Amino acid sequence: MASELPHGSAGARPAPLSRVVSRPATASWLLVAGLTLLAIVIRLAVRHRILAPWIMGDELIYSSLARSFHDHRELVFHQRDWPFASIYPIVISPAWRAASMADVYSIVKAMNIVLMSLVVVPVHLWARRLVSPSLAVVVVALTLMLPVFVYANSIMTESLAFPAVILALYAIACALERPTILRQLLAVGAIVFASTTRLQALVLFIVLPTAILLKVLLDARADPPAQLGRFLVRGVRRFAVALGVIVGAAVAYVLLKAVRGGSVHELLGQYRGIENGGYPLGSVVRWIVLHAAEISYSVALVPAFALIVVAGLALRKGAASTDAERAFLAVTLAATFWIVLQVGAFASRFSGRIEERNMFYLAPLLLLALVVWIDRGLPRPSTLAAVAALVPTGLLIMLPLESLLNISATSDTFSFVPLMRVTSFFTSGLQATRILLGLGAITMALAFLLLPRRIATFALPAAVGLFFVLTSYSVLGTARAQSFGAISSQGVAQGDVSWIDEAVGPGARVMFVNTIPIEANPHTLWQAEFWNRSIDSVLNLTEHNTMLGRDGRLNTRTGRLTSTDPIVLDSLRRTDYVVAPAGIEMDGDQVANPGGYLALYRVNHPVRMARNVTGQYLDGWTTGEVDATRYTTPGQRPGVLIMRLLRPTLGAPGRVGPAHVTVQLTPVGRGRGRGGPVQQRSLELREGVPSVVALPAPRPPFRTRLVVTPTFTGTQVGVGDPRTLGARLSERFVPEIGSP
Repeated sequence: MASELPHGSAGARPAPLSRVVSRPATASWLLVAGLTLLAIVIRLAVRHRILAPWIMGDELIYSSLARSFHDHRELVFHQRDWPFASIYPIVISPAWRAASMADVYSIVKAMNIVLMSLVVVPVHLWARRLVSPSLAVVVVALTLMLPVFVYANSIMTESLAFPAVILALYAIACALERPTILRQLLAVGAIVFASTTRLQALVLFIVLPTAILLKVLLDARADPPAQLGRFLVRGVRRFAVALGVIVGAAVAYVLLKAVRGGSVHELLGQYRGIENGGYPLGSVVRWIVLHAAEISYSVALVPAFALIVVAGLALRKGAASTDAERAFLAVTLAATFWIVLQVGAFASRFSGRIEERNMFYLAPLLLLALVVWIDRGLPRPSTLAAVAALVPTGLLIMLPLESLLNISATSDTFSFVPLMRVTSFFTSGLQATRILLGLGAITMALAFLLLPRRIATFALPAAVGLFFVLTSYSVLGTARAQSFGAISSQGVAQGDVSWIDEAVGPGARVMFVNTIPIEANPHTLWQAEFWNRSIDSVLNLTEHNTMLGRDGRLNTRTGRLTSTDPIVLDSLRRTDYVVAPAGIEMDGDQVANPGGYLALYRVNHPVRMARNVTGQYLDGWTTGEVDATRYTTPGQRPGVLIMRLLRPTLGAPGRVGPAHVTVQLTPVGRGRGRGGPVQQRSLELREGVPSVVALPAPRPPFRTRLVVTPTFTGTQVGVGDPRTLGARLSERFVPEIGSP
């Protein structure tokens, strides 16, 4: 009879769908899937608010590597083989199959959103080993609210590294729970994979043995052995496979480098150099403490409180903790220690700022600690709970905000972005921000310590989630503003950013001649590079900097562009077009100049400048002194140089005031009296009244020098422009008719 068949045998009636869905485990997975899908849909809908890459030059590097891999199956940036940093450019490279860069950019952001959302899989699996199904859903929901997801709108490794690192940490925890050979190998493999997404994840090779030692110690506290030493040795031996693989791989790598030659530090790729000395102990300790305070603040403090309590309870003799909980604590404590140390030491020497961007991998671990604490009944032993609340709160209140709240926080320290907005909102600025931050921290500490358990169970996760939502909203708004500023650097409308590609058509070769130093606004170069795939080389005439292209030289007598670099010389021979910033005119026919910031030329060969200017901004404003050299004129004839000057009214009339202007024209390399005399004019330039200066000019080359006094800054006249300004200048050359 059918009723006599064993459960699960052929012929047994399947459970109704409603019963399956009502099972806690199944319902948990369905809720997680629904929340994840909802988060993906929302982020896909708002991704268009980020108009352009703005975390430069990282986004330019990774987009260029992805493009080169798609086009040539190689990782090249500015015609250089680029040291390996991540498989991320390879993963996103299929997006470059799209016809337009607008589509490429949109597709990459969509891929990032999906990739980053995969973090919910290891988070939920891990949570299910630690807490009830309902709390597992809570920790997934909080993870999906993290402000770090704003990085999905950037062409950055974070989108792939986030799920990869959390997966590796989860794999380590599973291996600590039951150290089978397979689990140990999977843990090592997951670390290797995470390291290929972001080299920073190499720290996990230290986290693993540290977590093993901590797990053995926690096991000893939970069930004190008769002989502690023998217990520890036996416990560590259980992980001989994982430890043996790591040590064996390290030895093999060192031997390989010894045989083939080369430094063992080549593994660090583009991060070579961080291994050198120069880490003062005092500075390193200071930055480690600052990062520890910030990472607690980035999750609204309460998860950090919870981690301290749960860890403190697990360290008590005879602690009633589960094996999965001890494995989680071992991984979390080891990862927190090493990642904060790694990032703090790096910041102490290389950045001098809080690098939350390199620590956010700890956020899901802290959120897991929160739900573990809730699942255990919100234990608050008086002394331990007081320490747990006071230490992170005290560290946060003592943060030196005056040196930390700056422009770098917009890309590296998302949790500080709302604080920066608060600072700009209040007239008392930093003082008001510090007071509000202190009050908020104390409020969270008191809520953690005093709220009744039945209220705290819901109120504390809700408060953390609200903090994430408000921070994300603020960060997204700031990122949008930054991206708008970046895309505006070409001086064209958003829909015209690929104007170079549209002007030259497929198959053309365009060189960007760069005269914009790194301390100015290189976004003009970088945005043009990103949005126009026809730009295949960048000739840099400023300081040596890989981010600005390959080095070239300007012959100051002829205006010819050249270089000692054979790759540059080859590009100069083969290029069809040159795009250059305002202030440079190339010898050839101007093809397009849509916004006045950049101009595109079909050039004559050999490639040379027709005119070069220093001391003038891309929008036509001058500084106090402008030097310009004209290398070519039509037919190399003499003529008349016509300069139009304007001192426009800014802010209230009369604030700018008049200026005295001196213009001098000098033949180059001929000596006074040869090829024409030195020409000089002086005039008073009244505010709001244009003036024109016409100077007889000899055959090129010749130089003009313009001096404007007094200068002013936009902030002095109420328009918020911090630049030193003189006058608006435009000029044109009229050749002499009939001159040979």
